[in-house]
Amino acid sequence: MSKTHSVYDDVESEAARFESDYADLLNAADQKAHLAVPTDWENLQQLALPILDMSELDSLDSVECKRRCQAVLGNIQHAYRLIRDQAQVVRDCVVKDARLGHTAMMARPVHQTGSHARMSILNAISNWHYADGQDEKETLLYMGAISGSRSTLKAVIELNKRKTEFGAWLQHLKSALGQESGKEELAKLYAVLMPEAPLNIRRKVAGNMVRELLHKRLNIRQLTRQIPVVSVNPDKISWRWSVTPSTLKIKKNELIQLLGKRNDAAAHHDLKILANEKAEVYSWRKGETYDSRISVFCATAFAKQDPLNPILKNKSLGIKSRLPVFYYAEHPREQIPTFQIASDDELRYQRSTKIERDPFLISLPIHRYLADQSA
Repeated sequence: MSKTHSVYDDVESEAARFESDYADLLNAADQKAHLAVPTDWENLQQLALPILDMSELDSLDSVECKRRCQAVLGNIQHAYRLIRDQAQVVRDCVVKDARLGHTAMMARPVHQTGSHARMSILNAISNWHYADGQDEKETLLYMGAISGSRSTLKAVIELNKRKTEFGAWLQHLKSALGQESGKEELAKLYAVLMPEAPLNIRRKVAGNMVRELLHKRLNIRQLTRQIPVVSVNPDKISWRWSVTPSTLKIKKNELIQLLGKRNDAAAHHDLKILANEKAEVYSWRKGETYDSRISVFCATAFAKQDPLNPILKNKSLGIKSRLPVFYYAEHPREQIPTFQIASDDELRYQRSTKIERDPFLISLPIHRYLADQSA
């Protein structure tokens, strides 16, 4: 009895320490958001995501073009506001789970106690701002896992949906900036909203525009990263490093135009090679990215599930993510999965290639797709 009481006291003590630390968190950096877009632009609900088409701005009159540009800026801000609100819901769920004794671990950054790991996980899900010395496109690595209730997992899934909506609205903004009418109208609107931050309006500066309007240190990639959610209690979770080629599909006619603009012998040579190629799409290798891959092994849960209503399609799940895994535990003290952490000097996993290993042109790293991969 005394042993059981001691374990209970430990859980309660850790939960109390966690809540004390949590009270100081609540993401002070997020309070620096200034949300420059008028709130009434957020209320153009008749221009919802499935309906609003930003690809036809050049065919619209000036009044409708302005209205749609206002709507896309308003919806980006509204989506950001929803992400912030839902992140708070997730944080509150994690606090409730802590009181029940749900477990948490964090290997990067290293934390020895469940309380500190849980705090790091809370930081991970709402750390959307790049720090001094961090590139605005660089994302931080949080290698950890936390168990939670069904309500917590549902809250995380909802947060992921809202992140997806934000990313979709950002693509709408890029689409609008890719047209003359949209670019001109957005330049006017932006000049009024942010007169102290002149910007050369073009499609590639959509991220800078969003940062100026929402939060000057907003890391859009960290904001839109999906949080891994596993609907069962797994047997094992392991992490490993991966190297992934950063590629861009390019059509043959686009490649010919690109090479035609280059007045050098290598480009002329490649144009002759390309003229004899039958494929219409190629892969332009822009570089490589190094990331974390997560393997979640669920053999026990897979064997126990109802064949007529399965939760899992496979015994293991493969996830590419830099954020901690949320997994379901029916009881807080249910069997904790084993964790295997990738070491920094471990050989990186190489993704199986879908393109020929070597480029076939000499002026650009252009690769042919293997059979049936360009569709």
